[in-house]
Amino acid sequence: MLFNKSFIAYVLGVLLIIEGSFMLMPGIVAIIYGEPDTPYHFISALVCCMAGSVLAFLFRNHERSFGRRDGYVIVSAVWIVFSLFGALPFWLSGALPSFTDAFYETMSGFTTTGSSVLTDIESAPHGILFWRSLTQWLGGMGIIMLSLAVLPMLGICGMQLFSAESSGAMSDKLRPKISEVARRIWLIYTSLTIVQTLLLMLGGMSLFEAVCHSFSTLSTGGFSTRNASLAAYDSAYIEYVVMLFMFVGGVNFALYYAILLGKFNRLKFDDELKYFTVTTIALGLLGGIVIYFSTADAALENSVRDSLFLVLSVVTTTGFTTADYSMWPHALVVIIAMLIVSGACTGSTSGGIKSIRFIVLLKTAYHELRQTLHPSAVIQVKINGRSLSVANLVNTVSFMAFFFSMIFVGMIFVSLWGYDFEDSYGLVANSLANVGISVGNFGPSGPYTFASLPDVLKWFLALLMLIGRLEIFTVALLFTGYFWKQ
Repeated sequence: MLFNKSFIAYVLGVLLIIEGSFMLMPGIVAIIYGEPDTPYHFISALVCCMAGSVLAFLFRNHERSFGRRDGYVIVSAVWIVFSLFGALPFWLSGALPSFTDAFYETMSGFTTTGSSVLTDIESAPHGILFWRSLTQWLGGMGIIMLSLAVLPMLGICGMQLFSAESSGAMSDKLRPKISEVARRIWLIYTSLTIVQTLLLMLGGMSLFEAVCHSFSTLSTGGFSTRNASLAAYDSAYIEYVVMLFMFVGGVNFALYYAILLGKFNRLKFDDELKYFTVTTIALGLLGGIVIYFSTADAALENSVRDSLFLVLSVVTTTGFTTADYSMWPHALVVIIAMLIVSGACTGSTSGGIKSIRFIVLLKTAYHELRQTLHPSAVIQVKINGRSLSVANLVNTVSFMAFFFSMIFVGMIFVSLWGYDFEDSYGLVANSLANVGISVGNFGPSGPYTFASLPDVLKWFLALLMLIGRLEIFTVALLFTGYFWKQ
């Protein structure tokens, strides 16, 4: 049998019940604030739970065999099904009267992209804003578990080398460990969210705003409850707290798991963490110095803070903003445009290419230079003290080739609607890397908004969000004829 369809349907049913249960939370928020969108949250939750219950009941006697093809289908289908049902509160309440807009907003949330078609965020009901942020928090947790537990089982993109304690094991042997990892990661993720919420409240945020921004920060999603994002608060304290937790969200959560197990040396010898930390701080300081010397009456601390905040926001693919970076020197805008696709660490909530792949490419290039000078020498490319196999090098190069090819093709498609090079790049790179901020006319002071996009482009960019979030190959395989053959 090519697919275990009953097993796939059963899993989707159970997950829909879970999603429906979470939909009750914004309904409670809406009751607290006495807003008219209250019934739509409960209707959405009921529809979601009923659909899930039907699937789970009909296919409760599924075969328990599980293959790679089933894994690929489930991983891709979950994000699509979650977004289709997750769009119901936006659509039914009228917050986004177009189902296309509702689906785009929801996919942007679950993939932690952060691109929004809400034009006046502050006028939206509290329940809608809470659900909007909650989708990012759930999506961030989902991508952590996907990269630490599921993708290594499927052998995707060399994750079995880079990800977690569970690397390289077979699914049957891994199930007890997945359960243990999931519990501890949930504990870490929830605890960090609570800590950030308390710190933001100390900075003057209300409980509602603190929770929503904590959801959006740790998930590196970037949805805010304010039209001006974090710039609306004009608080250095809040910005430093958010910077800290954007960095935390950009670190491989397997390292936090290792700390719980007492393996503190993992921090010391992790090449990716070193690269991520050094490059982020260096670019942030460089940008701050450039802003300070190019802007009249600029304060050094403000310049460095604005620069470091934006670099962290872009590299971790969060998308929060505190300054209009389009007004900065052109060299910095170019750097920001390039950083859009970079990403933070593997096993984090961030999107993009990920730091580990840049490390592999840089070390491979250096390896080739040394090999040219010493043709007979045996020189190995090592990450965290372990030699990389040829398969891992091929995976890395293949991923980069696919990633930039998709940007190229996507830009051509978007440009058919009359958008220039900068706008096309900003839209495609922003979606594929799950960043949420753009350049050109879709930048912070640009005349265009994501809401102004044609519907066909919203569906196309939503697809790119999904492809980028699932590391490209997971979705790309579904479009090959080989995948559907026995």
